[in-house]
Amino acid sequence: MQQDNSLSAAAEKMIRQLAENEKSVAVLYARYAEIFPEAQSLWSFLAREEKGHAELLDNLLKPGNAAEIDMPLEGVRLAEAIKIGEFVAELRKQAKPGSRLTLARALTNAVGIESNILEAKLLEGETLFATEWTFQSVSTVLFMETQNHLTLVEKALEEVKRKLALPKPDPAVNDEIKSPAPAEQDTL
Repeated sequence: MQQDNSLSAAAEKMIRQLAENEKSVAVLYARYAEIFPEAQSLWSFLAREEKGHAELLDNLLKPGNAAEIDMPLEGVRLAEAIKIGEFVAELRKQAKPGSRLTLARALTNAVGIESNILEAKLLEGETLFATEWTFQSVSTVLFMETQNHLTLVEKALEEVKRKLALPKPDPAVNDEIKSPAPAEQDTL
């Protein structure tokens, strides 16, 4: 018996939404690369990977590339994917050269994006399951790379926070400032 290599309407809609989200995140990260030249290599790397994720998902939509995909809780997961897409669209509106956006805020935004994708379980087997190895491979790659993205932006955010942290005042130094030292006597 030959297997039907067509996607259900729900599966196709979900894959299209995920691909659009990846494209939107790629555009956001590319903007961050322009706005924050000090972190350009990180943002450019992430933008390229997000663009690659979108291409992987788009390839699943080509005839013969994916088997029927069973999507439990498809309405819930699609709603989550749409919500993430709307969140990214709002962030893109805010990411403009000359805006008051800081690198720390951009990194915090990226942590939010990547963690929301993972927490919504949009890339895990319980959400998207395929009997076709192609889709399983794509979802595994996306999941692993999204975990890596989260780790990268969390580390970068911690580094920025560390650099921005003001040194804690030394109580001894503060005491010296408050009470002037006794005048030295001239012994000559």
